[in-house]
Amino acid sequence: MPPIGEREYEFVVGVYDDVLRAEDVPVVGYDPGVGPEDEWPPPNVIRDALTGKPTIYHHGTISKANEDQVVGLEPAAVWARWHLIERLVGGSAP
Repeated sequence: MPPIGEREYEFVVGVYDDVLRAEDVPVVGYDPGVGPEDEWPPPNVIRDALTGKPTIYHHGTISKANEDQVVGLEPAAVWARWHLIERLVGGSAP
């Protein structure tokens, strides 16, 4: 069912494997059309902890970037279950 395949999501993040394997976290869609030549997943921004300068992480590669190139990109991260729940429903998660 849409929006699977449309790529019009509110956000895209990586999650730890245990989140995907949890029995109480149902799979709501599967998109078999994604291949290595696709721009999926979208690029993420990494900020240097000391300088704040951005770089772009995409398909396992980190590239130099300027502020204009990272506008609107999600920070590169792998999320735990509580992070994902908080983002989906707002507020605090257990």
